[in-house]
Amino acid sequence: MEELLDDVLLMVMSYLDVPDLLACRLVCKRIGDLVLHPDVWRRRYFVFGSSRDEDSTVLRFAPRLEYLSIQLPCSSRQLHLYTATMCAVSELKLCLGPMGSAGMAYAAALIIRNQESLGRLQELEVDFYPERGGAALTYPLLWALAYTSGLRTLVVYTSGDICDMIPAPYLVRNVPRPTLKSIHFTISEEAVPFCEFMLAAHAPTLEKVNFHSCVDFFTPALPSATSMASLLAGMPHLRLLEDCPLIPEMEALAACKSLRTVSICVGVGSRPLVPAGAEFLRRTKELRHVTLKYNADIGDVGVDLVLALGSSVESLHIQFTELYLEKAMPQVQALSRALPRMPAVKWLTLPMTSREVLLAITPEANPALRTLELYQGELESEGCAHRYLHWDSVVTVLSKNPLLELGVHATYRCSGKLLCDWCKLECHREVWKLEQQVRPWPRMITIPRLKPF
Repeated sequence: MEELLDDVLLMVMSYLDVPDLLACRLVCKRIGDLVLHPDVWRRRYFVFGSSRDEDSTVLRFAPRLEYLSIQLPCSSRQLHLYTATMCAVSELKLCLGPMGSAGMAYAAALIIRNQESLGRLQELEVDFYPERGGAALTYPLLWALAYTSGLRTLVVYTSGDICDMIPAPYLVRNVPRPTLKSIHFTISEEAVPFCEFMLAAHAPTLEKVNFHSCVDFFTPALPSATSMASLLAGMPHLRLLEDCPLIPEMEALAACKSLRTVSICVGVGSRPLVPAGAEFLRRTKELRHVTLKYNADIGDVGVDLVLALGSSVESLHIQFTELYLEKAMPQVQALSRALPRMPAVKWLTLPMTSREVLLAITPEANPALRTLELYQGELESEGCAHRYLHWDSVVTVLSKNPLLELGVHATYRCSGKLLCDWCKLECHREVWKLEQQVRPWPRMITIPRLKPF
């Protein structure tokens, strides 16, 4: 042991479990000193929310951690440890319970400030859900989020129905130094002032912006976000814009030359802002990857977004809040008119399709298309992949496009007593190999090029 170099011992100790590592402090002075070396702890992840002695010991002795997750509220003893620890972390996550008092927001702010002072904090995630009418209780926390220095990533999850959440007048007095490269924020009408403040402050450095609440379509459009489009358009390094609702003057985003990937959320209330979104997609020459997310009850809202897709788009994903749909959606049907103007598209993912869309795919119109993924097929209910081998539209699109790979989300074939008409024929068994190798649950399956049985 005495002949081993410190670097070798540090490497071995970095793989020890925490109880064994802490026990090494009692072996000898040399080993005890090495236990406190930063290299032993810098890749470790911890979730703290209990009163275990091991948790407290780690925060008292470990010089650093890669990731630390804390749940609030907590006991006063734990809070003192969280706010006074000298254990510096790179990634910090705070999960706050229902906020009935300002104390929890102050506690979270103190934890953040302590980690900021230790100098290693780069990624911060905060989940908090103020009770209606108690938004003022969040002010200390929001201030800490706005002015924590040195962050590269900020993630804020919060409820979408709170009122007067953001004390915007108090934020504009000071502008933080721009450092953020990625920001994820639950966007809502109430959160617009804070979000615009953060976008403006970190515009010179931001590369990724995600408004993730739109996945649930709480906010399909933001008519009050009058400055957001110009802020996003002026970001010199913005590459990725995810789950963005339709916003006023969205056509200004076409001026962002660095933007390559965008996903747009569209709900029933989005209709007034669809023209601005369509104009953005029509004007931009830089977009490569586009995702359009629709509410299943949307009707024909957002069809113009599909028709506006330009020649630079290399991948297109159309999604609905329901995976399996019972009728042809006009947004997908519009692809039969849009595809001839999309020569660069390489990848299409659709929740469903139709004969018209499949037959619109040709090597002349879409020479780069290599992958088509379907989650339902020709407006049929979820079923097996075997039936696709018997559809003339599938056979036609595969024969016309020899380089195209068609994938469908389905089981390989029906099983048990519930057999479809095609599985009853027991044909094409050689396609799916041995029965014991076939998984019974749905997955993305590549349809081979075979003539109908």
